[in-house]
Amino acid sequence: GLSSVEETALAVEALAGVAEWSSGAATCRPSRVDGRDAVSASLILDARSAREAALKGATWLIEKVETGEWKQPSPIGFYFAKLWYYERLYPQIFTVAALSKVASTLTPQTNLSRG
Repeated sequence: GLSSVEETALAVEALAGVAEWSSGAATCRPSRVDGRDAVSASLILDARSAREAALKGATWLIEKVETGEWKQPSPIGFYFAKLWYYERLYPQIFTVAALSKVASTLTPQTNLSRG
């Protein structure tokens, strides 16, 4: 099925954190004498992939904010006696947290605005 705003926001925030950590770890790691360091290269590729995915997810979240869909909660699990649990503010809380993380860690070199 389709991802919810809550799920996407949590994934975007996590991906932004991975991109931030991976790029920092890759730049701080000493290279081998021969210049080939598979771990550093892997971290750089992981950081790039995580960054691209986080930015793609952030763009999707921005579209949901613009259309008002970010205010519609989705079922997120069972609560007590097998009742679906909705929290009205989760989509907004998670979206703000995710977009804040992306803005603070990934956007100095990226323009997220469309158009």
